[in-house]
Amino acid sequence: MIARLPILHELFYWSSNSAEISIFWKRALNLSESEILPLTNMTSRLIQKCISLACETMVNHIEELLTKSPFEMEVPYGVISVLDGTFTAMKDTKLPESLVKSSFRYLFSTVVNLLMDLLTENPSYTKLEWSLGVRLRGNLDNLAKWAATKGLEMEFQKANTKVSEAADLVATPRAQLSQICSAVQLRRRYPNLGAGQMAKILARLTDTDIDFVKPIAQELNELASTSISRFGSSLDSSKALKICLSPHEKPQIMSLLLSDEIQSFINIISYKFGPPRIAVEKVTRKKRSRKQKEEKLPIFEGGEEEKISMRIEAQNEKLGLTLTCGLDTMLKKKGVFVRSLTQDGAAEKVGMKIGDKILTVNYKNVESMEYSSAIKIIRDSGKILNLTLARQKDTLSQERLAEFILNDLI
Repeated sequence: MIARLPILHELFYWSSNSAEISIFWKRALNLSESEILPLTNMTSRLIQKCISLACETMVNHIEELLTKSPFEMEVPYGVISVLDGTFTAMKDTKLPESLVKSSFRYLFSTVVNLLMDLLTENPSYTKLEWSLGVRLRGNLDNLAKWAATKGLEMEFQKANTKVSEAADLVATPRAQLSQICSAVQLRRRYPNLGAGQMAKILARLTDTDIDFVKPIAQELNELASTSISRFGSSLDSSKALKICLSPHEKPQIMSLLLSDEIQSFINIISYKFGPPRIAVEKVTRKKRSRKQKEEKLPIFEGGEEEKISMRIEAQNEKLGLTLTCGLDTMLKKKGVFVRSLTQDGAAEKVGMKIGDKILTVNYKNVESMEYSSAIKIIRDSGKILNLTLARQKDTLSQERLAEFILNDLI
């Protein structure tokens, strides 16, 4: 990485200048978008080249996150050294903050995609030992600490959720794992992992009872064949990465495409100097695909509901629950629903279940509110919550509802 720092500095320097010049042209010379298009395209290509260089270097170190102990690795080292060098080059050349964060969202997504490929597809890792999961867990924690020191904690957390749960799954003691007797329970424990990915990881675990794993893996594969694809990042990593799976070669990025988020950055910062623009909703390929999927989705036909009053008091612990908007799931119904629960957390201890719908919070009705407004009330309520919940009376209906909640539309 040290050898590539001079060229990264130079590329980021010209990227920063191109962005500033495009703002000046837009503001002072009143040029149209088509007239400054060559400059915006140059900026995009420069940023693309910088991130491509960082990614190509990072793939040479990615396996160290699985093989090296987090206590043996010094900072900067390996993947962290690549990220640190890239961040330093961006800051030294005064690249705009929003472009720095967009770029690192992509870089973090690259790390996650490479790690998930190693855990689920790469033939060199067909036997996942418990110790490998522990090492990966520790190294991901080191990456999170680095991101926090650079003000990139949120960007890393958004990308890290899936591979973090994969590390937890591999690091789970086999005796404890054998007590989880169904795919539904695994999905509740690791809600951000896809059913297909979970099945592949289970099949690669060592020191497990094959007879125990096979039916669960089969059940997960059946769920994967009917579930909706889930996207964990705003950057299109699926198209950006082409990973080599040869057992004799390390993963390599063969091509790199930037999403519209980085491509349109110049337009975003240029508009603030001009007259207000009317936002027009674009029908993108993703939105069109989502609409087609919605039309094919099964409809949840629940049974009779019951209202439950519940009080959660979290003293020296977190509430231990994750919420989601029903409109963003296969349920397609408005409301705030419980998506996942932390084991032995405050919410689980008082009997809260996945699929519960929150009706009131501290005697304030949130059922008819917008999701963002309801979440704000919940956050502002602190660690003592008096809740009214709606729950299916029939246990099977509640489990079926949980499956709908665990599948995102986007």
